[in-house]
Amino acid sequence: MRKKAKAKTLAKKKRVVKKSSPKAPKRKQPRATSKVVAQALPPQQLRRKGHHARFRTAMRHEIANLLTHGIGAGLAIAGTAFLIVRGVEFKDPWRIVGYSLFGASMVFLYMASSLYHALWHPRTKQFLRRMDHSAIFFAIAGTYTPILLVTLRGPIGWTFFGIVWGLAIIGITFKMIFGHRYEAVSLTTYILMGWLVIFFVKPVYIGLSAGGVWLLFAGGIAYTAGTIFYSMARLPYHHMIWHLFVLTGSVLHFLCIYRYV
Repeated sequence: MRKKAKAKTLAKKKRVVKKSSPKAPKRKQPRATSKVVAQALPPQQLRRKGHHARFRTAMRHEIANLLTHGIGAGLAIAGTAFLIVRGVEFKDPWRIVGYSLFGASMVFLYMASSLYHALWHPRTKQFLRRMDHSAIFFAIAGTYTPILLVTLRGPIGWTFFGIVWGLAIIGITFKMIFGHRYEAVSLTTYILMGWLVIFFVKPVYIGLSAGGVWLLFAGGIAYTAGTIFYSMARLPYHHMIWHLFVLTGSVLHFLCIYRYV
């Protein structure tokens, strides 16, 4: 009887200890942001790990990113057609070449971005991400080209044509080799390369007039302002906002080239 009583007492004590022992705090799930997208995690991997909220967020972000630059790709194709027709009407080979390079750079920029956001296979996505960011160098050089070949064309135009395309080739090569290990360097190079126009703003002003210069600088400001949102990874839909600024900059530069070059 005593043994049974002792056993009951020990059992009660164990129950009390179990009840009084504090529960282990639940681990907080990391906040679902578009940083998941930047890591190029495929949906299968997110589902396997149980990050269902992150999976849904990543999908919403990628759909928004795809839609914004998918629209951009369509506009770029249409805009390129308009520019080439305009160049043919002028019967000016320099205009045709300049317009074509600008249009091709815009189409490539938006198509590379759309494919990157549309596909989920890890290796393919990493490669397309490099292509997407390399396309920015191509787009900057392509935007300068009609202005340098048509508006300036002389010694100043050809000098900066060589500088801009030389930097673009170096930047693309750097991006394809090193990928995204030096993101800050790439972002700084984009901005500096985009604002090279300040070194030859006077002849550009004479060639384009006030309206053309206003559109050119407004487009540059839109691109630059967008980089602020691009770097805000914790802001929901920050990448889509960046895309909208890029679209705005592209439209302003298209109007500048179409109307004033």
